[in-house]
Amino acid sequence: MCLDKKYSPFSHIPCVDFSPRLLSRIVEKDYKAIGVFLWQILDADAEFVRNYWENIAIQFLTMPLNRNLAHGTGQAYTELRCALILISLHNDFNDFILSTDAPRYLSTVMLPHLFDPEGIGELIERANSFILRMRKDAPFWKEFPLFTSEQFSDIKPPKDPQLLNFQQKLRELPLGTRAHFFDILQYFRFGNKPKRRPLEEMTFYDTRKRGLDAHESAEKLVESGLVIRVNDLYGFLLTKTKNEIISVLSAMKIDCRKSWKKARLIELALDECRDKIVEMSRQAIFADVVSEYKDSGWLGIEYIERMTPFYQVWLGFGLKIGNEY
Repeated sequence: MCLDKKYSPFSHIPCVDFSPRLLSRIVEKDYKAIGVFLWQILDADAEFVRNYWENIAIQFLTMPLNRNLAHGTGQAYTELRCALILISLHNDFNDFILSTDAPRYLSTVMLPHLFDPEGIGELIERANSFILRMRKDAPFWKEFPLFTSEQFSDIKPPKDPQLLNFQQKLRELPLGTRAHFFDILQYFRFGNKPKRRPLEEMTFYDTRKRGLDAHESAEKLVESGLVIRVNDLYGFLLTKTKNEIISVLSAMKIDCRKSWKKARLIELALDECRDKIVEMSRQAIFADVVSEYKDSGWLGIEYIERMTPFYQVWLGFGLKIGNEY
């Protein structure tokens, strides 16, 4: 079983980022291995549907992707197939997917690859027809905005040298780690002086639910040069509770009182048992985004936001994959 034990099995959350393994299976056109992956995550208790998931895997491997997404590289289309497989763990490819997090996720992990979107007018027309139809019966859709052609007027691939270098860096990372990087940017965005946290904790559920070993992902980000590790022992202790700090001090035979404020306990720990704190801190990865890539990252987010409406209409109305049995 390859499910994350921190969540209910019914959440269908993989224990790690399977994108590297899925990519190799896509290249080999190994529909059986992809089918087994889908079956194990989604229906492992139901042996009778195993063949169904093999048929779905064949669709992922053979469906044409360049009708609305033109001029992509071979790697781009392979990674697009991989991202669609991961999306399928939590979303059906039907009209309703345009209101989920899936389009934003796809826009994020596919940022390293630039396509020329085509056939947008037909997709807008079909999406708006669906929204108008749903507004008659469902209050949610009354607040859901219609798509306009103006939204898609600025989604041609940018040619900013700074962004192009950043995209090359992202291409070297697994899909989950790409999403993790943008989660980190969003965490740093909160407040003027956000509380420092280990990179492992700077993930959102929308990223984790598609599979992520956060510590492994953090290590990959350090190795990539997108983030730089920092030695912030005070920040590390800030992530601990007062009781956790007191437990460390007690274990080291250092006198303290429960009534003391956390800041005083931290100072005491750093003065009296720094080596122990250093040892503890190695279990977590504290890092800052390299300045160059922080700027590139925000440029990337601007493009992600411009592309998300396209992926909304494409996933809902340009792509159909069977998902009923």
